[in-house]
Formats: sequence, structure tokens, C-alpha cells
Amino acid sequence: MSSLTATQVQAMEHQPQASRAPGIIACASITLAASAVAVVLRLISRSIMSMRLGMDDYLMLLALFFNAAFTASIFVTIHFGMGKHIVYVTSAEHLTLSITIAECFYILNICATKLSILTFFPRIFPQRWFRLMTWSMSFVVIASNLSSVIATWLQCIPLRHAWDPTVPATCIDYYAVVVFSGATNVVTDFIILGMPLSVIHQLQISDRKRRMLVLVFAVGFGACIASILRCVEAQALKSPDASWDRAGAIACTSVECCVAMITACLPSMRPLVAKRSKMDDFPRGGYAQQPVAQRSACSRTDSGWSHLR
Repeated sequence: MSSLTATQVQAMEHQPQASRAPGIIACASITLAASAVAVVLRLISRSIMSMRLGMDDYLMLLALFFNAAFTASIFVTIHFGMGKHIVYVTSAEHLTLSITIAECFYILNICATKLSILTFFPRIFPQRWFRLMTWSMSFVVIASNLSSVIATWLQCIPLRHAWDPTVPATCIDYYAVVVFSGATNVVTDFIILGMPLSVIHQLQISDRKRRMLVLVFAVGFGACIASILRCVEAQALKSPDASWDRAGAIACTSVECCVAMITACLPSMRPLVAKRSKMDDFPRGGYAQQPVAQRSACSRTDSGWSHLR
């Protein structure tokens, strides 16, 4: 990371009121609120169906907790100078620690969200090969995100070097770690979102519902775009004015978490739509109230789609 020139320092000192903090706060607050609404609607849908919460629901609640913790950590970074020019940072140590903690909560949020999606898939696609692929991707997601958390905390040994360069330390190229982690996220996103597209045509459901499912998973590619933008914005790690320049990366991170969680919750919200539209494939009473012959047919051909009601 290059050092600030005297001219740059002087320019910053003439802008004591300049701050990108309001934008960071607004973005983090809005995306957290949208994520919370999506999770609440998911739980309401489960209540409408009188369904017990599954592992995918508990993982989504965990993801919401990590998202809230990430947002709280971001607010702490603002208290120590994030969003302002580096010369106005009140505590380099506390700023570094809080942003490191926020980074870990972001990673955990993405991990929990992806695992929620993967554990939800068996509700729709019971094929054995698909389940094996789901478990394989779950292992990849856990391993990649766990390694990212470890690398975040071990970017310098001791970590104190991150805010006090005079302390001798052994460091890794943390910018490369962030970019690699982001690239891994994008790849796993595309694989996870692409998995259902190869078998949706096998579901015995109406074209309208099939288009709805495709649209739900297509929305998830918005998280991929946010993750790509986050990798681009990660260049701020090399900036001598990182507290100012990292605002864009924080915004992309908040949007990525939000879009990923909404995508994971959308398939579970079908009962809310069904309350306002005529059910064409299933009686309102649900699978248990169908005639035995029709129930048997659904169990053979529906591949679990009734669980999405």
C-alpha cells in the first residue's frame, strides 16, 4: 500500500466534513431490512402450510443473524472513521478489528445462505444423483468459506501489524485472498443456481409455475453480479485512503448478502401468492386432503413441489 503524499494529506484536511458514511448506513440498513422481511415472509408461508421448520429454515435464520451482526459491525467501523478520509480515523486498531469482524460475519452469512438453498433443494428434486451433488456442493461451500475466515484472521501474524506497520510480522497478500474468495463465491453461485435449471423441465407442474421457478433462480444471479463488483471494489484494500475508498466494497457486500437471502426465501413464499390466486394444480386444503388416487399420482410425478405451497 502506497503512502499519502503531502498534497493528498493537505487536500483531505480541507475536507473535514466529507463523509461517505451516510450512504454506507443507508445501504446497510435497507438491505438488512429487506433480508429480514424476506425471512419473515418465509416463516409466515411455513405457518400457512402448517409445516414444521426444516434445516433450511433454521440455516436462513442463522444467515439473518450473521447479516445483522455484519451490519452492526459496519456501524462500529463508521464510529471509528470508516467512510471518512484516513486522516480522520480515530483508532486504526479498532477500525481494523471491526472491519475484520465484519468480513467474517459476511463470509458466515454467505455460507449459511448457500447451505440453506442446498438443504432446500431435496424438497423439490428428490433424485439420488441430485442429492449427491447437493451434498458435494455443501462440502465445497463449507470448506471454501471456512478457509476464507481463517485467512482473514491470519492475514498477518501478529494481526497487530495490520494497523501498526512498525510491528514485525509475516503477512499474506490479503487482496489476493479477497479476490480468490470472491471468485470462488461467483463460481459456486453459478453452480448452485444452475443445478435446478437442468431438471426443472422434469417437474410435472404447469408452465406458469415452471416459469416462476426459473425466475426465482434467475434473481439469484443478481448476487453473482454484486460479488463480481465486490471483487472489483476490493482494489480499495491497496489504497492509502482505504477508510474512504472501501465504501463501495461495503455497499456491494450488503447488496450481495441481501439478494442471496431473498433468492433463498422466494421459493418458500408460494403460499402467499396462492392466497391471492386460484390454485390450479392442488386443492387449497393441501396434499393430505386430495383423493388417494390423485395423491399417489402427485407423489410419483410432483417431485416434492407440493412442499413449496
